[in-house]
Parts: sequence; structure tokens; C-alpha cells
Amino acid sequence: MDNTHLDRAIDAVYDAALGDTSWDDAVRGLVRAHGAVLLTPMVTEAEGGLWALHDVPQEIQRRYVYEYTTRNVWLERGIAAGQAILGETSALA
Repeated sequence: MDNTHLDRAIDAVYDAALGDTSWDDAVRGLVRAHGAVLLTPMVTEAEGGLWALHDVPQEIQRRYVYEYTTRNVWLERGIAAGQAILGETSALA
């Protein structure tokens, strides 16, 4: 984990709590610091879901939205390996 990214992420969380920045920015900073993906696989952003990615190529994002949402093999395998927990929000690291 990059301490610089983590320090910025922590600052962004405090800023968001105080209303100085958005929670979206704070969450994206935490995802970047941990090198993870944080999303709501069953709820789109337009429906109030969360979509926070770091270093995921645009083509993979596009394919996820248009091809993989019907069968999310990453989420299935992440759950099977104990690396993902299905709930309101899913985190993959």
C-alpha cells in the first residue's frame, strides 16, 4: 500500500465528513490507496450504486457493464476464495 495515497485518502475522508469534498472522491481515494475495486454489482451508479475503480482499463470496465453483469465471474470466484463478501457493496482486492 502506498502511504502517500493512504494519507491523501484519509484527508479526503475527513474533508468529506466536514462537507468540504465529495464522498465519491473520498471513496475513490481509499480504493486507490488499497489497489482495490469497490462496487455495487447489482445496483448501477444511476440507481445510486457505487463504482470506484483504480487502474482498471476502460475496455474492461465497458465489458463489465455490457457483458459480465449477467454472470460476474470475478465476484463468484472472489466469494468462493473468501476475498469478496456479497452485500450492499462488494470489495475486491
